[in-house]
This record gives sequence, structure tokens and C-alpha cells, in this order.
Amino acid sequence: MSGREGEDMTDARVLAEEAKESGNGESYRILERTPVYRIAAGARGRSRLAFFVEVILDPFPHRPRVESSDLEEAAARARSLAARGYALTYQDDGSVSCEKSVESRELSREIVSVRALVGGGSGDSR
Repeated sequence: MSGREGEDMTDARVLAEEAKESGNGESYRILERTPVYRIAAGARGRSRLAFFVEVILDPFPHRPRVESSDLEEAAARARSLAARGYALTYQDDGSVSCEKSVESRELSREIVSVRALVGGGSGDSR
């Protein structure tokens, strides 16, 4: 799995090429990371590719302390992502994976939208 971070990673052609060349048929790029969320994009498959956007929400960024405001913000983000068609899955580490399949031509637009939705100036730069 490819996992480079930093440069513009929203080019579906690059993700497709990496997925086809990788040993496991997947390319995964982290686009943005904060203590409360991570946004990534990827492609799966070799002949028939599926593109996706993933947001990992961490409702407990102050472990072991639990703050109700963190839970409220994570819940609001999860509700907003679910309303956009993201599938929500609990992870063993307590985080929530939110993933949506997108067409290659929609990938960049979905990333811009989800960055605005999740980032949204709600104190995520802790």
C-alpha cells in the first residue's frame, strides 16, 4: 500500500497507477491529519478500480481523559459524513472509519467538500 503524505494527492490517475503497480492492488494517500481526524484518498483493484475517500475520526484525542466536547464534535462530524453517504465503522482503537466510494472524476471535488465539512473551523488543530 502506498502512503505518501504532503503533495497534491487527489489525482485519480496517480492513485490508479499506484494501485495497479502495488503488491496488494491498493493505493492510499493521507491528505490531512490532525489529532481529531485524518482524511485520505485511495484506489483499490487492478483491472477494475474503485476510488474512495476515507475520514478517520478520533473522538478521544485527549486519552486517557474523555471530554464531552470532543465526543460532541466527533458525533457531529460522523452525522454529517453519514448524511453525505459515508459508511461508518467502529475501529478497535476507538476511532471511527468513515468511507465513501466515488467515481474517479468526483474524487477531487469530494476531497474539497469533505475537508470543508470535517475541518470547518471547529477547533481541530489541537
